Amino acid sequence: MTEETSGSDFSHLTAPRAARWWRAAVLAASVAVFSGTLASPFLLDDVWLIQKNPVVQESGRAFEALTTDYWGMRRDKKNRDRLYRPLTVLSLAVNYALGGNAPGGYRGVNIFLHAAAGLLLFWMAGRFGMGIAPAGAAALLFALHPLHTEAVNAVVGRADLLAAIAAFAGMGLMLGRALPVPGKRTSPVKGADAPEAGGAQRAAVVGAIFLLGLLSKEVGAALLLWAALWWGWSRLAHSRGDSGGPEAGSGGRLADARFMPGNIYLAAGENLRAAAQFKAALSVLPREPRIHHNLALAYLGQGDRARAGRHAREAARLRMRIEEKLARELGLAR
Repeated sequence: MTEETSGSDFSHLTAPRAARWWRAAVLAASVAVFSGTLASPFLLDDVWLIQKNPVVQESGRAFEALTTDYWGMRRDKKNRDRLYRPLTVLSLAVNYALGGNAPGGYRGVNIFLHAAAGLLLFWMAGRFGMGIAPAGAAALLFALHPLHTEAVNAVVGRADLLAAIAAFAGMGLMLGRALPVPGKRTSPVKGADAPEAGGAQRAAVVGAIFLLGLLSKEVGAALLLWAALWWGWSRLAHSRGDSGGPEAGSGGRLADARFMPGNIYLAAGENLRAAAQFKAALSVLPREPRIHHNLALAYLGQGDRARAGRHAREAARLRMRIEEKLARELGLAR
């Protein structure tokens, strides 16, 4: 097995047992750290948002959350913050319908949402191209970090938890797939010229997730900023590398999880990291010419002309037109 196809950098997709262990660790850490809060009473804003909130307490009024502001129960306070978080209020109403005013039920849901956010972060990091261990460590740090104490312990912190879940889910779906750069694929590999399957549907799902995050807390708008940044980086990466992506199909989806981050690193001049991503993509699609071509660019950026030449010649052999600058630097005929 060659250096380029060893697959060691692709472990987050090829080591399900290790992934299960990391997911179990994140789940266990989330529960262990915050389980001691289950018996704590409602405090401060929890009292107003739950016990003194008729939208939560009175049967049949839950959907008034869609037409009243977050602090609507304090109509006597004219200078109250007129926030709009209907999804958070609806979740509190569901909590009340299932378990009344027992604080443990509300805090149990918060712990579950915190664990879900950590697991989504683990998934998102893998989508971005991180190895399984770094992705798992990042998710575990998220689960254990004391910065999240208030968001989990205070029931009203659920607004932050719901917004975080929406942000991580939307970001992960966007990575490499939800916002494809316009342009026709030109790969000679069979099936690669087909339009990306599910692109429009996935973009619609991301839009729905964005709306849910925004209805949980205003900070959910950050997902829109991420979408703009990712779209810009994707265009830059495609213009630096190529306008298409790896071969279509399940293998192409796996390789794309590395190909797109590799293009981003390449555009930013991070040639070592770009090469690592492209090598991992080759472990799935060893005959995809775009990956060979962009790996040649990454090696050339490192000054490794021998490897750059080998991959450029392989891309040419697979009937891909070599970028003019790359061909000139390596003395290859175009």
